[in-house]
Amino acid sequence: MTTEVQADGRNLPPLPTPFEWDQGFWDAAKAHKLVVQRCSDCKKVRHFPRLMCPDCRSMEFEWVETIGRGRIYAWSTLYKAFHPGFTDLPMTVLIVALDDYPQVHLVGRLMNENVTEADLAVDKPVEVVFNDVTQEITLPEFRLVEA
Repeated sequence: MTTEVQADGRNLPPLPTPFEWDQGFWDAAKAHKLVVQRCSDCKKVRHFPRLMCPDCRSMEFEWVETIGRGRIYAWSTLYKAFHPGFTDLPMTVLIVALDDYPQVHLVGRLMNENVTEADLAVDKPVEVVFNDVTQEITLPEFRLVEA
């Protein structure tokens, strides 16, 4: 992760530093597509991306696109900035189980404005949105959707 400063002098939140095994995830996000890694040998789908399949130990993998919809598995709302780049508080971070790969959980920020804790519930539907944070990094985040 790196910390960058915007042109107006404000800090950006910590940003990922892509590696060879997760570059495909970040390239897809930049194209506003959500992908997950799949082992080329045993076909196990996984996230977070990694070099080796945790099931069969294969080093071969491919990227598969998801439909970008899921359900809230868990969440946490932050009220205090733990980094100078997190100034838009409160900030709710979700763990999302994907609809097309429910065994895969992604972590991302909730982007809806004026959402309170009372608006959130396990299994509430969400969809991915993409935040072009810099020219190089786009973050997949989520927003609530009607069921």
